[in-house]
Amino acid sequence: MMKIPIPKQHGAWGMLYVPFLTAASSFGIVNAELVLTFFLLTLAFVLQEPLLGLIRFYPVREKNHQRFRFLLTWAILFAALLLLTVVILTIKFARPNLFLFGTFAALLLALHVFQQKGRTDRTIGGEFLSVLGLTLSAPVTCYVLTGRIDRLALMLWLFNIVYFTSSIFYVKLRVSRAANKKYGNSILHQCMIYHAILFVLLVGAIYARQLSAFILLAFLPILARSFWAFLIPKKQLNLRRIGLAEIVFSIIFLVFLSFGLR
Repeated sequence: MMKIPIPKQHGAWGMLYVPFLTAASSFGIVNAELVLTFFLLTLAFVLQEPLLGLIRFYPVREKNHQRFRFLLTWAILFAALLLLTVVILTIKFARPNLFLFGTFAALLLALHVFQQKGRTDRTIGGEFLSVLGLTLSAPVTCYVLTGRIDRLALMLWLFNIVYFTSSIFYVKLRVSRAANKKYGNSILHQCMIYHAILFVLLVGAIYARQLSAFILLAFLPILARSFWAFLIPKKQLNLRRIGLAEIVFSIIFLVFLSFGLR
């Protein structure tokens, strides 16, 4: 029996829901708009799985006819529910700019498909593109709740992009060390530069009273784990342990970022 085609990458789910929760908690309200936003984001995310599957199966659809029809059925179902949600938010709650977000998300998906064909979707640039799309859930949530695309929406998007990009560099560093890959030193230098710049910018903004100190506390766990990796390199790789640690760090990020932006 074929399973429902939904994304299986746990990290991707986190990149979708953590920005959503940071935006929702910044306003501290639960209403119909927030519930509809949750369904909107979830449906838009799960729709990608059957769509990407259809693109992969298209050249050989005759040989995989049953699988192709199965993916097509779920793609139509997810797309119909997504469209219904968008229509409700657009007409009942007057949120027409959702189509702008949808256009941007579709463009990112098209670029992702192009990268998959060129096998560059697992590069830092390719994974950054995924972060850019998934963290879009923060400004979308802000827009649905307020009807505006304002400074808070853009700041939340930026903070979430910066936060999850850190994980890209860190995980690639750990994997390259465990596999003794030849580009390990290059990844190390990129990771060090990224986190050093991040730390300096955060401290500078807080010193200039442009940001709350809570923002630094939100990023402190990932800064600490990265600098610790620089000082004490480990060649053993436990992806499950790394994944669990990233979940804990994300919860800390969510809590302190919400307080910092209130």
